Amino acid sequence: VRARPLAVTTVTQLVYFFRCPLVYYFSLVLQLDENPRGRGKAGSAGQRRLTALERGERVHKLLERADFAAPPIAEAARLTSQLDDVSPDESERIERLLRNVLGDPLIERVRSAPRIEREYPFFLDLDGTTVQGVIDLVFRDAEGRGVVVDYKSNDLAGPGRLETLTELYRPQIELYALAAKRAGLITPNEGTLYFLNKAQSVPLAVDA
Repeated sequence: VRARPLAVTTVTQLVYFFRCPLVYYFSLVLQLDENPRGRGKAGSAGQRRLTALERGERVHKLLERADFAAPPIAEAARLTSQLDDVSPDESERIERLLRNVLGDPLIERVRSAPRIEREYPFFLDLDGTTVQGVIDLVFRDAEGRGVVVDYKSNDLAGPGRLETLTELYRPQIELYALAAKRAGLITPNEGTLYFLNKAQSVPLAVDA
């Protein structure tokens, strides 16, 4: 009996496909750049202003090393001091975003959480297809509610952008909640999309 090839995909690829099969084909099959004007691509990061996406990605990376128990202002300064390839203006913008995130009520819940996992990798079987991904943050708060958090670095400029992105990423946070449940990390009650460039959380109820 011939073994069937293993079907493997990622959560990001699925979200692209849910968004639009043509977008999936252009972005992940043909690998065409979705930034045709090349905005912000000339020169090194330290010589130019970062795009909102790049800035959000920097904040995301720094949050992976954040001490959530530390005072937000001091911790934001400590994390930002690790940057050595951005301009002083960009460093100030990133520090300001970090202060907002670390002082957010969502992170206050993390501080008192009895269980926290960060950058949690998973493999999820869905009817014979293996879906892989990494959960940015998952925790059980002091009231016993299970929360899955996904950081987003998108540019939120433009009317209705936040609402559009929330619907785009809804399947992703639901898959993360399912993965967290199957892994035995939490019983998920809430999936939160956290948009770093606006320091805004969008909680979404999740259920069975």
